[in-house]
Formats: sequence, structure tokens, C-alpha cells
Amino acid sequence: MRTTHKGKRMYNFNGKDFCTKENMIVNIKKKYYKVVPQNHLLLDLVSIDEQGLKARKNKGLIYEKIKGLHTEMCVVPKNDVLIFVYLFHRRIIYECNGNMYYEYIGALQNALRITEYEKFVLPSKLLGNNLKSNLIWKSVWKSCSYRCFSKNSFDILKIKFYEEINKYRKAHYKKKLKFSPLLSKYADLLAKKLSKLKTLESTDTKSDHEVSGSMSAVMVNLLVKRWYDKYSSYKPGENDVSQVTRKFQVLLNPLVYEIGIGVFEKGSMVYVVCRFK
Repeated sequence: MRTTHKGKRMYNFNGKDFCTKENMIVNIKKKYYKVVPQNHLLLDLVSIDEQGLKARKNKGLIYEKIKGLHTEMCVVPKNDVLIFVYLFHRRIIYECNGNMYYEYIGALQNALRITEYEKFVLPSKLLGNNLKSNLIWKSVWKSCSYRCFSKNSFDILKIKFYEEINKYRKAHYKKKLKFSPLLSKYADLLAKKLSKLKTLESTDTKSDHEVSGSMSAVMVNLLVKRWYDKYSSYKPGENDVSQVTRKFQVLLNPLVYEIGIGVFEKGSMVYVVCRFK
């Protein structure tokens, strides 16, 4: 919504101007009547003055709910999942939980997935019996479940995995790792490749500077803890300790100094690759 130099209000939706709010609503309903229930359409008006300054008309979780050709104020419950529609470089973008989609169906699937996963309560027994890692895991993740860590294409998951690994290293008097965006881009590619394989091993299975795996999306935040617990459970002299050591020792390796984390979601699974340098 903007004000012209003559003080007249104009409304704009997806790059198209309208003289009245009613005309804009008609256009919105025509565009989305096949895919979005009419009672789910909300307006989030942003005013633009003559100087181009922008200001959101409503505050917090208050939106305008479309009702007929008019709107009424609506306070959206905090836990509801919203899909926002933007025009970016002349292309319509759908955003849900910080994730961007070119098609509405992609954003809708993400919203439905979040709604379903929020019903899941992690059983305490899945944490295991390692008191050290339990304390560290709880300090990192607290109440951060799928909706939290899947934001912005799983950026939050990467950040928290990075924090968790460094806390394990600190507990073993190892230096803190630096986060490498370059390694992360490479790890993202490996995670996508991993999702296409029948095994959980990465394409670079012989590397001592990589660890990878997958887990159900709803509890993938347990994955690094599982790696650490697996490594911690083996004692020198056991038959298969060399294989486990080769795979997971890099988490605490004093010679590495950088880490990149790649994540790829496919179906109900999330694939993770940690690349070290």
C-alpha cells in the first residue's frame, strides 16, 4: 500500500497496482481460489510513503483476514504455520519457515510437514546413557525441534551441529573448529549425492576427514550425538575399534581446524555430511 504525491492510496500485489483494496482482493482470490482455502487468505499490508519509507501497518501476529471483498483484523495463533508471498526480481516467491519456493505446493508441503512433526515428542530413552553428551546435547538443542532447526534451508541445524561438535571438543581439551562456508557448499553437494545412494556412506568413503549419515527428519538433531556416543563406547583393543575410530575420530581430531556441514532433506529423511580440514 502506497501513498501517491496527491495523497491518494494505491494498492500493489505481485507488481500490479490497484486503485482500491477491494480490487486487489478480487485479484488475489482469483489467483489462489484453486489452491488456498478462501478462509486462509491473510493480508499483511506494508505502507510506503512519498519518500519510499516502508512500515508494516499491523504489529506482531496481527493480520487482515479476507472476508468477502473486505477484511477483518485477525490475531494468528503463535504456533500456526504461515506461507508468505513475495515478488522478487519479477518472480513470485513463496516463503515458509524461512525456506523459499517457486511453487505454492512446495511451501504447502513444508507447512504440512512442520504441522505433523510438531506432534512428535522425543522420548528421553533415545538420548542414551552417556551423561556427558546428554548434558551437552540438551544445552545446545533445548527446545529446538524440526520447526526450529529446519529454518532457512537447515541453516539452524548446521549452526547447532557446529556448536555441539565444538562443545564435545572442548570437553576433551581440543581446539575449537572454524566454520567454513566453502567446505559447507561442498558438503551440501555430498549430502545430496548421499541421498541417492543405497548405503549411508558418502561418495568419498575412504576419507578420514569426512563423516556422514542420515536420520529421520523429525529427530535428525540426534545424529551428531549418536556419532559421538558410538565413538565413546569403544575401548582400545576391541576388534572393530579401528573401523569406528577411522569413521568418527575426526570429531575430536586435534589436527583438524575447519569444518563444513552439508544437509539435504529427501522425503522423511535428512542426510548430513561433515567435512573437516
